[in-house]
Parts: sequence; structure tokens; C-alpha cells
Amino acid sequence: MKFTVLIFVFSSLAAVYSQSQRLNDLPDWLFGVNISPDFAYRGLSTDSESDIQSVIINSRNQQEVAKIGFTGSFRAVYTLNKRFSLEGGFGYSNKGYRLSLDDFSSEQVNDPRRGGVESINEGALLNLKNTYSYHYVEAPIQMNATFGNGDLKFVSSLGIVANYMLSETVHRKLVFEDGTEFSSSNSSNFPYQKWNLSASIETGWWWFCQKGHVLKIAPVFRFGSLSITKAPIHENLWDIGLNVGYYFTLN
Repeated sequence: MKFTVLIFVFSSLAAVYSQSQRLNDLPDWLFGVNISPDFAYRGLSTDSESDIQSVIINSRNQQEVAKIGFTGSFRAVYTLNKRFSLEGGFGYSNKGYRLSLDDFSSEQVNDPRRGGVESINEGALLNLKNTYSYHYVEAPIQMNATFGNGDLKFVSSLGIVANYMLSETVHRKLVFEDGTEFSSSNSSNFPYQKWNLSASIETGWWWFCQKGHVLKIAPVFRFGSLSITKAPIHENLWDIGLNVGYYFTLN
């Protein structure tokens, strides 16, 4: 009798354990979507030892600040083993930064690099704000490493992203001394480098909410390895975001 009870208890525990394992083990394939609101900015550097380049970089760092960006992509995940998986996809990203000027010259206002030429009476202009948005299509690929045996797994990922710039949009807002405001948006014709390659790193959690369904939340950092211009001052776009994803199986 005792032997029968022990067999029953052991069988029940084994069934519960195997069900738990089936729930939180990765299937061979997962498909899903990732969405990431981003804190977007750029890094400036130069290979020149000229003091003029340093002055320009310092001036821009004082005038330019981060903007809100966005990244979204469709994803596919292939499980290599219990620990590692390979993830790739195709998507869109909005990168860039903002410029805010309260003390400026007509050259700064009318600089084509800063959004286009306009005929402005600079004495009547109180504030100028430009938002530079770079629109990319991109193809990310990354290696995931998962840790833990429960429904909530810790995941760390390293990857690269191939970026292609579609266009740049400059949103300009002018505030005049009499209180009137003027806003405009236009596309820039500046000859940017179209192709880029970004490194990405993210660390967060995968939650196996039910069999075949996974939710992800992971802070992510992306950095463009190539300058977006051929100018003496290099501009490398980067962003920090919160990557939220949903994955599912097809069977």
C-alpha cells in the first residue's frame, strides 16, 4: 500500500514537473513583434587635432539635446539549445536629436544643414527649435542567452543591426518676440551616408505566460558604428530604449 502511494506521489510530481518544463522551454520557432520607445541622441568626434573642431563640438554639445525616438520590428527566434537562441527580423527606427537656440546668428538660422534656408528678420526671433528625425529601415540579428528554470527567465542579448536611411525630416519651431509662433516640417537634401551598422545589447526578462506565448521586457542600447556624414566631425547616432516584445508559436 505504501509502495503504491509512493508511486502515485512520484508520478504526480513528475507530471507537474514535465508540464512546467514544457511551458517554459523554448519551442523550435517563435514569431513576434518588438516595440521600443527610445531616448535618441548622437555622439560627436573628430580625427583632427584642430582647436576649431573642438570648439564646434563643444558648441553643438551645449545646443543639441536628446529627442524621443522609436524602434519597431517583426521578429523570428530559432532555438539552438536550452540556453541559446538566434533572433532576427525586419523593422523601422526613428533616430536623431534636437537643437534649441536662444542666442544665434543669421548663419545658424539659414544654414541648410539645420533644416533649410528661410528669410527671417533675426532681430524679431526669440527662440529656434529644430528636431532632426532620421528614418531608417533595419534588419537586426542577435544571439540570446536565457537563464533560469521558471516561467520568468533572465535573458541577455548581443547583436548587430544593418540600417538604411530612408530620409531625414526636420521639424522647425520659431518663437518671435511678439509672441507669435511658426512651425514647419521639411525633408533635408543633405548627402548623408545611407548605410550604417549598429551594435545592440539588451538585458531583461522573458515571461512564459502560457504555452507557446512569451512576453519580453528588456532595456536596450544601440550605437551606430559609422558616422552618418563624411564631414570632419563624425556623427554617430545612438539610443537607449525599453524593448517590449510578444512572441508566439504557429502550432
